[in-house]
Amino acid sequence: FGLDYRWSQQNMTYFTLANGIKPAGSNSSVDIRFFPEVFEQETLVAYEIGNKSDLFDKKVRLNVAGFYYDYKDYLFESSGASNIPKAEVYGIEMESEIIIHDNLTLNVSLSMMDSKIIEGREAIDRAVAENLTVGLIIDGASSDEINAIRESTAQDLTGNKLAKIPKTAANIRLNHFVEMNNGLF
Repeated sequence: FGLDYRWSQQNMTYFTLANGIKPAGSNSSVDIRFFPEVFEQETLVAYEIGNKSDLFDKKVRLNVAGFYYDYKDYLFESSGASNIPKAEVYGIEMESEIIIHDNLTLNVSLSMMDSKIIEGREAIDRAVAENLTVGLIIDGASSDEINAIRESTAQDLTGNKLAKIPKTAANIRLNHFVEMNNGLF
């Protein structure tokens, strides 16, 4: 679903609402406490509001947007797949293109975002668990002993940030176009 309004030929504001899914699946892990045999389908409701502008006689294009992603059963992977019941990602994005000369443009983009696990689940810290159990494995400890140590590292993820969500991302690119026999390159 989307709405937009043109303030002028050079300025448009928009709002979008979209749904998405990642399908359910299964794990081959025997550790069903942390990685159930079957994990649920991830669903997403994405909201975005933004503005697109052509400025200075169309020499500058400036796009700005704010977004909010509402996840249910966010797919969480670490030695197997599981779901985080509720999570959110939100932020702002800005991108611009500046025509410096007929054959020279500058593109700049910046995004700032954050995330939060609203309703979490227990998960083990793999690095800590491995460090605590490697000596036990070498010494021939039983699976029960090793699993007890691994499970002692479990923490509720509620209130934490989602993994692999960059706080800030930026890109600057200078494009130079050269006339070739068969057109611009």
